[in-house]
Amino acid sequence: MKRVAPLEFADTHDAEKYTEMLLEAAESVLGVFGFSRTQLGFQRRPKSFLEELRGEKEKEIRFELESLENPAVSRQQITW
Repeated sequence: MKRVAPLEFADTHDAEKYTEMLLEAAESVLGVFGFSRTQLGFQRRPKSFLEELRGEKEKEIRFELESLENPAVSRQQITW
C-alpha cells in the first residue's frame, strides 16, 4: 500500500533510480538514432545479470571455436 503515493504524501523519492529508469527508456526508444546516456555525461549503465551471462556464454563459444581451429590451445593458455 505504501509503494505508490502522491508526491505531497511521499516521505522521500529515489532520484537516482528515477534517473536510471528515464535514461534506460530514452536509450531503448532513441537508441536507433544513436542516442546514448554517455552523450549527456552519464556513465554507461551496469550490465544486467542476463547480459553478464550472455557475455560468459559468448566467451565459451569463442574458446570452443578457437580450440576446434587449433587443438593445441588449452584452457590454461587463455586468460579471460
